[in-house]
Amino acid sequence: MSEIVVTNREWEILDDFKTAITNATISAVKVFNYVAISHSEEHAYEVQMEQYPTCVLVYDGTTDTWGAGDDRACQMHVNFMVGTMIDTDVGTFDETARVKELLRLINAVKNAVYTDLPDCVQFYATENEFFEDIGWGEITIEIDYKQPWIVAKVSLDVGFPLSGQTGH
Repeated sequence: MSEIVVTNREWEILDDFKTAITNATISAVKVFNYVAISHSEEHAYEVQMEQYPTCVLVYDGTTDTWGAGDDRACQMHVNFMVGTMIDTDVGTFDETARVKELLRLINAVKNAVYTDLPDCVQFYATENEFFEDIGWGEITIEIDYKQPWIVAKVSLDVGFPLSGQTGH
């Protein structure tokens, strides 16, 4: 039987992100009351959107290709689901307070990720393509989810190299 080593780089990155977001504070007050890692957005909605503010990291897969020499160039896809409850006055359609708070939480996630960026995360280029170290994508806001909840999905691509075919 062959002896192998598993680096499990994706888990290392996810866990580092979770720790950074869990420990994030503004004026000595924790930003999120609940931070978790999940396998699907549906699971996050069904089980994990209970406490608020909440941030759920949803692992959405990893792609990899040949890099320089025997290296692998990898890109992990993560969706951050950020949610909170903000009551609005009955009969009003003004969403200002809800959107303002949600954007504050999204920016807190981004700042936490950048503040404690794992060492293995880095820009990587091959002959045909490049993988950004951190590539934030589209933000989608769902105001209609279980009022008075407001939830945003923020996508992130994370680049990292692996050494060799068996570096996973």
